[in-house]
Formats: sequence, C-alpha cells, structure tokens
Amino acid sequence: MRLFGTAYLDLQCHPDYLSLIEGNLRAYGINNPLSRSNPGQFKPLEAVERFLTEDLKTEDAVLLPNGFSSGQCLHEIAQQKVAEGQGLLVSKEGHLCYRHPRKEHTREKPAGQEGENGYGVLLDAVDPFTGHCDWLHSTDTKERLAKAAWVAIDLSHSYGVWESEVFLKVWPVRASRSLYFGSLGKASAFPAGFVAGPSDFIQAVRALPVYTAAAPPANALAASFLAATELRAKQRAHLHEIIHRVRHELNLPPQPLPFPTLFCGPQSAEVYEHFLDQEMEVAYLSYPTAKDPRLLRIVLHAGLDNSQLTAIIKAYKSLALPTLPFRPAEWTTF
Repeated sequence: MRLFGTAYLDLQCHPDYLSLIEGNLRAYGINNPLSRSNPGQFKPLEAVERFLTEDLKTEDAVLLPNGFSSGQCLHEIAQQKVAEGQGLLVSKEGHLCYRHPRKEHTREKPAGQEGENGYGVLLDAVDPFTGHCDWLHSTDTKERLAKAAWVAIDLSHSYGVWESEVFLKVWPVRASRSLYFGSLGKASAFPAGFVAGPSDFIQAVRALPVYTAAAPPANALAASFLAATELRAKQRAHLHEIIHRVRHELNLPPQPLPFPTLFCGPQSAEVYEHFLDQEMEVAYLSYPTAKDPRLLRIVLHAGLDNSQLTAIIKAYKSLALPTLPFRPAEWTTF
C-alpha cells in the first residue's frame, strides 16, 4: 500500500482522469511552445485562472509552472517591499525550502514597518490542517493578522481536499487582504502553481520572469482539470469518509478540518520496517526541517478500500503510536 506522497484524491492514475488527459493531449498537444508574454492559444489556462478567482473569491488569479514558483513569486515581491522599506516579511522558521535563510530575529518591530504599508504575514496552511489550530485564533496571531496589509496563505496541501467555501471559513482574515498560493499538482493532479488575490498583486506577479519567460503549464492538463470537477468532488467525498473512519477508530482528537496526514514519532527505523513488513510504504523523514528528528508520515488517500483501511488501523494500533499535534514554530521576523 502506498501511504506517502501528496496525491490525496488519487487522481494521478484514475482511469477517468487519464481518459480526459488523453483526449485533451490530442486536442492541444503535450505542452505550450510559447511563454505567456507571447500571443498564443492559452484559453484553457485563462479559464482555470477565472475558475480559481471565482472559487477563492478573489479579484484575480494567475497560473505558474509549479507550486514552487508560486512561493518564489510571493517571496520575491515581499523582499522587494522589504528593500523599499515598506514592511517586514514575517514567516515561521523552516518547512518550505523557498523561504528566506534563517537569521537572527527579534520580536521588536521598527516603527512604521507594519500596518497599512506592510507586506503582511506569510502563513503555511499545512499547520492547521495537520494538527490543532487553536494558535490561529490566539490573541497574538490575531494581532499580527490585524496589522498586516496582506496575508498570504499556503493552500498547497489543502486545495482540493476540502471545498473552498469550507476551508476559507477557518481563516480569520478579511477577504480583501487575502493572498492564496500553492500547487494544483497535489490533490488535483494538475502540475501547476497558482497565486490568487488582489488584482494589483497579481499584476506584479505577471511582471516576473517566471511568468513572462518560463514555459507555462500545459493547455491539455488545464482543460482536463476543468473537466474533472465532478470527479474531484466524488474522490473528495470518499477521502472524507476514509479520514473520519480512521480518526474515529484511532480516537484522534477532533479538528475543525481533519487532514489525511498523520505524523507519528519520533520513531526508530524498526517501526518503519514494521510497516514495510505489512506491505505498507510510509514516509520516514526529518520534519519539519532536516535538523529535526525523523517522523513517520502516513498519508491517507482516496484510492484506499475498506480492507486496506482495516489493515492500516490494525498495524497502527499494534504499535501504539502517538500522533503528534503538529504546531507551528515560533513566529520569526527577518
């Protein structure tokens, strides 16, 4: 059993989705020979951007080559604003590799570098979806969000797993100040990144080389993403049933939006080998940074059947594994 990775809806090998892709490859070809700065046939990409704009209730959205690119764009624009003295880039240590190198930090903020002209807060949506999210509604967090001009929220691991109108309610942020970014290649099996938010910010993204010069996502895959709305909804409903069954049988603590990833540990290599002996391949990695202890990362997905779920629960219970309440690291000001 494959219990690693991020293909939460199990679309990457789904016969119905592969059939859509095959038809669209014949219609559009395997890739786009032009960048978005050139006149070309990009109607499927433009249609996905309109879809994201409506789905996330923002002013505009832009597609990028991959999810890594979307984070780079936000980081680059943020650093420009920091260099111009417009604000501070506030983030959490570790987890995403495109973030600013870790530096000495202080909780004291220079006058005038937060507020209406500040860049804002870069949040990582992995945290509230893999553990308790009480921190999100804490006084300290609310104060920081209230001072931010924009709030960037990473939806790489959540977009597609939950309906947008559901998970958007989790965030205590005014919609007019929200920036959403991430990857469509995880749950939705469309290898592309996106940024959605205020039109002036999206215009700045479209001026970056990663948009004007890099090869864009394939039209064929964009058209397939648009045509698979009902299939994603079906797979999502099945995944929710799997998540709720596992969490109930393992007596895991309640969450506003349960996520299909379980972090267990720190564990030894023997525990990892135990899962392999049960023909269950799980991730065994240092998390959230390379300096941290190794954890077991068990990922549920929509391709699992009842007998496989029963085996997973049995193997999990036999080891009496503790499930970690994943909490964010301390806020860091660069």
